[in-house]
Amino acid sequence: MDRRGFYKIALDKAGAGDTVAATCVEGAYQGSRALYQKGLLQAALPESSTGFWQQVSLPEDDGFRGLIDGPDGAEVFLEPLVSESRLIIVGAGHVAQALARQASACGFRVFVVDDRPQLLTGERFPNCVLMGDFSALSSFSGRDCYFAIMAADHETSERSLAAVMSGSYAYVGMIGAARRRPGVLSRLREAGIPEEKLKALALPIGLDIGAETPAEVAVSILAQLIAVRRRQNGGTESDIPLYRTLSEKDESLVLATVIKTDGPAPRDRGAKLLRLADGRSVGSVGGGALEEDVLTVAALTMADGVPRRVFSQSEAGGRVQVFVERV
Repeated sequence: MDRRGFYKIALDKAGAGDTVAATCVEGAYQGSRALYQKGLLQAALPESSTGFWQQVSLPEDDGFRGLIDGPDGAEVFLEPLVSESRLIIVGAGHVAQALARQASACGFRVFVVDDRPQLLTGERFPNCVLMGDFSALSSFSGRDCYFAIMAADHETSERSLAAVMSGSYAYVGMIGAARRRPGVLSRLREAGIPEEKLKALALPIGLDIGAETPAEVAVSILAQLIAVRRRQNGGTESDIPLYRTLSEKDESLVLATVIKTDGPAPRDRGAKLLRLADGRSVGSVGGGALEEDVLTVAALTMADGVPRRVFSQSEAGGRVQVFVERV
């Protein structure tokens, strides 16, 4: 199995809520990695490390993120495979357009649903999945779903809201004046939506920052989305976009992962930076002097293939360990 095959398996298993990614950061199998689901080994890279990974004892908590001792003095970094957050925007107007661009930049996979083909175009919504029928809403369900409802008319928005709230999701909000909230809640209650969901409904959508322009309204919504996502994922963002890159590219890449922090640090354990073959980087392990150190080591590892651990001090005074490897 090559790198691309390994990460394709990771993508297939993402979102199950019981998948753990593991990397050996010290020992004879340094740089090897594995995937576990419900505690059972699913894949190892390289395959010659399978025996090593079969000996690793995982903690009972499949949400654990950090270092554990492995066999024969090895050290292993574990992290849960957090599913990618999906933002489903109902409506393709100016606020939707601004929100889609901003949310994509913040790691949401964006879907836009509208029945107006003149607005639902790739030019207006780059890097988004476009769906021209409101019935597509029934295909979305799960704790990785975030709904922002802003259809062209209030009737369509409220009908979409009722459909969405009958399922499972992490967040749902709808554009509308605060004076509309009591009436909307009353109709949703009559439709059988439970009270705990009604209390969590963001109506009006977004944080109250005095926003007026479409871009400002989008910022208020995105801030609310990020707050919910951080709470739900324990402050951790999904590695799925990065895994998608690793499953698609053929060239050598260097991956840097924060594996331990002591004291205040700009990013928590699991934060990643990917150095591409042309020298560009994707993601961040914290910026500043720490990231400069990591990028310097990443250039060395790109050249010689030797995995390294970077021990650095953050500008806030904490100690940070970063594992740098060629993948």
